[in-house]
Amino acid sequence: MWPFFLTRHVGSSQPLQISVEQGLTAIQNPHVLLDMSPFLIDRVPDRVDPLLFTLTYRLKMFGVYETTITFTCKFVLHQDGIENNVSAGAGTKLNGRYTVRQSPEGGGVELVEHTKVTGFCLFMPFIVGTAQKSHAESLAELAAKLNQALLEGASSLITRSPIYSYYIVLPLLLTLVVSGFYVVARPNNTKKSFPTPKPYSSQPYESAGLFHLALNQSDAYSPPTTEWLNMGYWKDTRDFPTACKALALRVLAHGRYNGGHVLDVGHGTGESLLLFLRERAIVRPQRLAGIVDLPSHYERSRRRVAQHMTTLDVPRIRRTATENNDTATTVELFLGDAVFRPGDTNIAAHPLDATRLEEPYDIVFGLDCVYHFQTRTKFLAQAHAALKPGGRIALADICFGPMPVFVRWLVTKLFVPSENVQTWADYGHTLDRLGYVNVEMEDITAEVYPSFVSFLKSRGVAWWIFGWVFRCLIVPYSRFVLVSAQKP
Repeated sequence: MWPFFLTRHVGSSQPLQISVEQGLTAIQNPHVLLDMSPFLIDRVPDRVDPLLFTLTYRLKMFGVYETTITFTCKFVLHQDGIENNVSAGAGTKLNGRYTVRQSPEGGGVELVEHTKVTGFCLFMPFIVGTAQKSHAESLAELAAKLNQALLEGASSLITRSPIYSYYIVLPLLLTLVVSGFYVVARPNNTKKSFPTPKPYSSQPYESAGLFHLALNQSDAYSPPTTEWLNMGYWKDTRDFPTACKALALRVLAHGRYNGGHVLDVGHGTGESLLLFLRERAIVRPQRLAGIVDLPSHYERSRRRVAQHMTTLDVPRIRRTATENNDTATTVELFLGDAVFRPGDTNIAAHPLDATRLEEPYDIVFGLDCVYHFQTRTKFLAQAHAALKPGGRIALADICFGPMPVFVRWLVTKLFVPSENVQTWADYGHTLDRLGYVNVEMEDITAEVYPSFVSFLKSRGVAWWIFGWVFRCLIVPYSRFVLVSAQKP
């Protein structure tokens, strides 16, 4: 999630020579999973919810400093496995899921694990790299223990294993490091720096991924009136919300938006959704769908959109809005990754699932987010399948040019998946190969990067640091572009 927090997915699978029932018996016992961690000191089940635990871990930081940390972990049982959710603070979250399924080749089952990691961008190489290497090894170890338990007739696993600890320890380590970052980089309240923003609610912005609200504040002690989350189009303005709205309108104009059925991907906390619903300078859509991957953004978007609506359908929002005698708009919001993954049981429906789409889209709108998707090519292919004939994509995106090997490594670890590091020509060829026509790309770098970096450096030390990193790694080697293409 732009700009500080990114989301990555890691996973692996392991064959087991046991029955589905035996596998489920093992992994659906939270005590078994918890006791396998070598870092566990104490676990206390909740008095009301037996699947909620308060855990105490003893950790060595950097192999030197020993500390204890207490936190909560919530398990959710599923018919085919178990899910665990850990929130380590500072925006670092893990959602892990184990499933047991019959092997497609017969003669046993497969133990499959998949983890969604959301964390501070500078530390994502650590968490993702460690997870990718460790999960396969740990899953193999767990499989060996399950097979051994079956041979010995054991009813449970009591031997400790590091597999579960990776789901807990990694975010905790990041929490300590990120917390230290905030202590060191937090701006002081002096005349020479932007004062520390005063939250207008009891919950700090960062705790729910709402750090962008501080950028929308006109001063340190007033609540923001907008919740934009993009780099902005800074021509003729030096105001962040104004620049962000200008970029949204610029993308829509470039994509020849004229109402109809709209999909807004990566809409943050809903400011672009509200633009479609209340902006008098553009046509109100007949239908508006949106998808975002953070639960906090999804819930906040639902609440904000609800102010303009009349009915509510949970868990998806399906409302009809009328305002000032305008055409009614049906709104439907989804929680999940922008890229549809068939077989993903974590979401009930997806707006790019072409097999279930009620009505194709006239436009798929992505405002400064598509370069984060895994992968952009998959998203573009799915958008093409979901568009009406004549429908368009309208995107604000990033193209890359030649860069030193080390810089490329940093960019792909901190900001953008490696598959999305495409040149202008590569981007165009991808659109052609996927079947798009009337491809139009416009370079607006000069109206985006310089003023955006200057704005960040005016907002205190922490934002100054991010602006400096962005200026060194992204600005010299990329172009900010508007992208429009049409389905024949």
